[in-house]
Amino acid sequence: MSKYKYPVCRGCWQLGNNCKTCERCIVHNPGFAGLTKGKKMEQKPSVGRIVHYMAHGSKDGTYPSTARAAIIVELTDHEATVKVMVCNPTGIHFNTATYGTDGSPATWCYPPRV
Repeated sequence: MSKYKYPVCRGCWQLGNNCKTCERCIVHNPGFAGLTKGKKMEQKPSVGRIVHYMAHGSKDGTYPSTARAAIIVELTDHEATVKVMVCNPTGIHFNTATYGTDGSPATWCYPPRV
C-alpha cells in the first residue's frame, strides 16, 4: 500500500523527469522542503483568490515560461499546494501548483501589489 493518497508518477527531481504535480513530486520538491523550514507565505491561500501561475512554456524554448492569471479552485492537504484554474490566451486549464516565488514552472504566488 502506498503512503500517498493519489496515484503518483515514477519521475525523479534529480534527473529532471518528474511531473512536478503529483503528491510525491510536490513533497520531494526541493523548493517545497525549503518552504516548510520556516518560510511563510505572506497570506493564507483560499478558494476564489486570484494568483499568478508560472506556465511551463514549450520544451523547445519557442514559448518561454511566463506568468498567467489563475484562480485557486481547491485547497490540498499541503498548505503550499493548491489546484488552480489557469487563464491562457488560448483558453483555460486546470493544474496543481506549489507555492514558489522563484519563477519555477508549475508554481503559484500572489500578484505583486501595485
